[in-house]
Amino acid sequence: MSKEYAVISVSDKDGLVELGKKFDEFGVEILSTGGTYNHLIKADVPATKVSEYTGASEIMGGRVKTLHPKIYAGILERRDVETDAAEIKEEGYGDGKTNFIIVNLYPFEKTVATPNATHAEIIENIDIGGSTLIRAAAKNYRWVCVIVDPADYALLIAELEANNGSTTLEFRKKMAVKAFILSSNYELAIGRYLSDGEFDGFTGLKVAKLKYGENPQQEEGAASFTFNTKDPLAFDKFKIVDGAPNGFINNTDLKREVDAGARIATTIRTNFPDKENCYICLGVKHGNTCGAGISFTDPLVAVKRMIEGNPLAISGGFILTNFDIDLEIANILRTHLVVKGGMKRIFDGIITPSISDDAIVRLRRLDGGYRILVNPALDNLQIDTARQFCYLRGGFQIQPANEFILNLENPHKDLQVSGKLTDQQRLDVFLAKALCDESTSNTILAVRDGMLLANGTCRPSRVSAGRGCINEAISNNLNLEGSVLASDSFWPALDGPQEAIDAGVSVVVTTSGSKADKKVFPLFADAGVTVVTIPNTVGRGFKGHN
Repeated sequence: MSKEYAVISVSDKDGLVELGKKFDEFGVEILSTGGTYNHLIKADVPATKVSEYTGASEIMGGRVKTLHPKIYAGILERRDVETDAAEIKEEGYGDGKTNFIIVNLYPFEKTVATPNATHAEIIENIDIGGSTLIRAAAKNYRWVCVIVDPADYALLIAELEANNGSTTLEFRKKMAVKAFILSSNYELAIGRYLSDGEFDGFTGLKVAKLKYGENPQQEEGAASFTFNTKDPLAFDKFKIVDGAPNGFINNTDLKREVDAGARIATTIRTNFPDKENCYICLGVKHGNTCGAGISFTDPLVAVKRMIEGNPLAISGGFILTNFDIDLEIANILRTHLVVKGGMKRIFDGIITPSISDDAIVRLRRLDGGYRILVNPALDNLQIDTARQFCYLRGGFQIQPANEFILNLENPHKDLQVSGKLTDQQRLDVFLAKALCDESTSNTILAVRDGMLLANGTCRPSRVSAGRGCINEAISNNLNLEGSVLASDSFWPALDGPQEAIDAGVSVVVTTSGSKADKKVFPLFADAGVTVVTIPNTVGRGFKGHN
């Protein structure tokens, strides 16, 4: 009976000893290199050096270790082709079968990201032997199991125990796909570095097949994919505890809502380092915030403020809280400002760190057209710093994340405040700027007393965005008297500023950079409006620009 081997060469040693002992338990002999060998032997796990098995020493400082026919014959042998085994034996490459490859690749991307890493160091972290082992094993997945992620060791151990030391074809294929994707991303990272960014791209793992896209006719191929990041706020980290799976629009609403909540939370932490908590409640409709409330003292206040800004729009929307939802909060969501005998408010989705069972029942929709998602990471919202991709016909474009956070504790040298702000105005300035930066441009919105009054978003001109904000407030029996108005860019003319002044705005948050600035800012000053001015090149807030 021929021997069975596992080739192990890893930089991440977590969980390795337990796996090695399991291989030994099932009679699988381990072939390993360098530090991996030493780690196993030190833990009393039997292993053989690859160089002893092949009879070929490691050379060139370890550049050549596993690249040997005796290794690859054992991996690539087709077990159902008799001449393969005969040829291997005839050529003196042994009669064993390598059924397991456990490999981590050199940390190329980590090295690239390391400050002061030299080009020579980066090149040395291009893995050759590991990549070759992975591709060979993945190609022959009908018989060989390849593991490239330590997180999968537990799955492999379970497979071995369930199949008397072997694995199923289904499992091997799944691991092979994961290996090929890892290899693809690894090679892409190398190409990106060596080409100075002339080549780029991305891959993702399907999370779910969507019922359809934005419209019912966009059905075939609609699906969501994850980059498998460690980001605790990534969309795939949200667990549905009640209701239907997310659709295309639900996922985009979730993204915009989490982004808005994270920008608010980050801004508050930056400017109020002494505050332990800021309760945030948001409502999103069609990808933009239509309700927002914050409070340092009471989550119930935040919920009520979120509703009061636009009670009509929030019905059927997506709700986010950075605090747990209990029955009392659920009752407020359903009934606050609903006329006696009127239809209780319903939602497409609720996103929260945690929710009680009775709150779920209270928020449940009989038609099933809703979903309640939980993610404990919502109680520590952080802005997304990853690169952003946008599909273009025939290609795509990439931009860095917008990491600008308005900071009045340690302001940018060119940021100016034309007058004094009360404590409440200061808080409203932060909320207004954060919400504005996460709304689709052109956007002008108004905040007062920790509450979004109106959001004139996604308008073709700045003046129409301002009018949209004013008219929306009026339609909800609100006014802008004493409010903070935020604009995602500068005003190119005096009409919009004058209408804001006439509406009773007390504070404006805007950017500078227009030829009209020399007229706009004196206009605000003459009207007694305090202006927080951010250079357009530093803190412009365009998002989803139309």
